[in-house]
Amino acid sequence: METSEMLLPGGYRLFDQEGNMMMGNRREEFNVNNRSFLNIDMYFSQEVSGRINKLLSERPEKQILVLDLAGGTESRAVKDIEKEQKFGNRVKALNIDFAQNIEKGEGARRVQGDATQVPLADSCVDIVYSRQFLPFIRRFNPGHVLLVKKVLSEVARVLKPEGMAFLDDEEELSDIKSD
Repeated sequence: METSEMLLPGGYRLFDQEGNMMMGNRREEFNVNNRSFLNIDMYFSQEVSGRINKLLSERPEKQILVLDLAGGTESRAVKDIEKEQKFGNRVKALNIDFAQNIEKGEGARRVQGDATQVPLADSCVDIVYSRQFLPFIRRFNPGHVLLVKKVLSEVARVLKPEGMAFLDDEEELSDIKSD
């Protein structure tokens, strides 16, 4: 196996071109995805919270399930959703990430899993969101086209017919500075 390959989910190791390990499966090595829900929602122009609020008003008796795909080990956005008082206890959030020692905590549910084999039933999720996961796959996996196709197929499978997915496919421009 070449060192530039990314092993998902078996090895949980990421190597650069020179063979140096860049990330592993320890919590402290997966900080980039641990964003707040406010950050995620702002990135998607408040469409995620808007969709949650719309579903809450349209279906007052039903629970809403939100899936944070590859949300990081701390599951910060998932925790934020479940703490959000205006959503009440009708919104449940779930984070699926391949990091092995994903944090456990009150309220939010977190699962170590593979985005190409989401451990959920068909048509059970109202909203899926993921920030920078698709660019991550593209950047570090030689077989990214097939892998992205599998991830998108899983998103389509778990979404309810009226469900909505919020996914980005652009690199973070954090190194750009303005005057």
